[in-house]
Amino acid sequence: MAAKPSNTDLECPVCHVNFQEPKILPCTHLVCRKCVVRWLSKDGSQAGCPLCRVAILSSTPAKDGDLDTLVDALPTDLAILSVIENQKVLSSPHFCAVCDGNITASAYCLQCNMKLCQSCTKGHTKIPHLQSHVIEALDTITAERLAGTCRMMCKSHPDRLVELYCDSHQELICMQCFLTSHRHCPEVKAVTDIAQQKRAELKQIAAKLLKKEAKLSAEIQASKNAFKTCRKKVKDIFEDLEHLLRKRCQTLMDAIQAEEEANTLLAGMERKRASLKAHAGMVTNLASSAGDDAMLDMMGKLKPRLQDLEGTLGTGDGANLPVMVTLNTLKLNQLKDAISGFGEIRKVRDKPASPMTASISRSMEQDRPVSPIVLSPTGTDGSSSAIASSRGEKPATELKPGDIVRRGAGWMGGEVDGRGAGTVVSRFIKLDEGRVLSMVKVKWDNTGAESSHRMEESVIELERL
Repeated sequence: MAAKPSNTDLECPVCHVNFQEPKILPCTHLVCRKCVVRWLSKDGSQAGCPLCRVAILSSTPAKDGDLDTLVDALPTDLAILSVIENQKVLSSPHFCAVCDGNITASAYCLQCNMKLCQSCTKGHTKIPHLQSHVIEALDTITAERLAGTCRMMCKSHPDRLVELYCDSHQELICMQCFLTSHRHCPEVKAVTDIAQQKRAELKQIAAKLLKKEAKLSAEIQASKNAFKTCRKKVKDIFEDLEHLLRKRCQTLMDAIQAEEEANTLLAGMERKRASLKAHAGMVTNLASSAGDDAMLDMMGKLKPRLQDLEGTLGTGDGANLPVMVTLNTLKLNQLKDAISGFGEIRKVRDKPASPMTASISRSMEQDRPVSPIVLSPTGTDGSSSAIASSRGEKPATELKPGDIVRRGAGWMGGEVDGRGAGTVVSRFIKLDEGRVLSMVKVKWDNTGAESSHRMEESVIELERL
């Protein structure tokens, strides 16, 4: 059962009063006809819905008079309009439509669309051709119930109810219209018969739309999950790298600590330092506080020892300590460069409506360039970083996407045509037998082909183009 519309559902979002000829906009929002016309006249014929900004009209009116015609072509929500009209009926004084005077009505005939008092209700049910009419109490009937049973009057004959539907002209007609204007139309059926058929068609359409909506919802969720997977994968990779670096750092620290504790030379040097300090203090005290006789006597006795200590000076200052840790700065710089160029944000252009999960995952695993989203080919001043550089040689490790390069002897494989220029497409890393290699991909202007090169083994000659 459809939900009962609230008072807010029956109000125009622009004028905030009950709808008057509510028009169904392309986005399905409802706005009064007069409000639509006023909105389009104010903000231009290409203005969007007041609620969601989706375009209201598909074409621009050639002249001012065409605007009313285009707005009139928008479908009117007769169901909401009927509920509003029947709310007015139920909110008006309940007087019997048959009796003279203000006799209070207590019931409503759904077929006759009139209020009846208690005595007229009894008489209504005794008339043979009215006995099939449905009569309901006014205190229980709702505007929605009345709207669902309300019959429309014929547009050509306002005093007659519509009884037939001409499918050829898609028009509701009365019997008089059929006899005068639609007798030869091939598809004229009773309203009740055609309504049942159309309701079934509407349910099928709704089912198809819901099926498409569910499929699109699944694709949206798949895309969101793909981005979530990408975030997790990037986070996991760099957390693993951070863990590996911390673990390696701790391993080296432990090794250094062990070497320090086990180093006998260092321990001997520490004992010698302590002896030097102690004797220096003793000699200082002797020189400052001992008498002449005592000082001379003690100097004679301490002279050999002090000479031995003086002889050790300069031999235990740590200059001959072994180098315990060696850091390969070349590999460290290569690793830094590899990390700085690792990973690119990509998007798929060939199947924009399909889920991105497989493409994003495959791109991350294989590092294949697929139309980068964020790859700035220019410097901060807006000019090409390569063009802004003067002619000369430059390490390949400094290249960025968008740099313009010329093939030179420094390239692996040597020079092809001596003057081939190209543009750096992307930077990436790859693993080769446990080694992390920094790579650059270049698209060559003369052939349109792309080639990949190890950056640490290439020197690029830049040329102002």
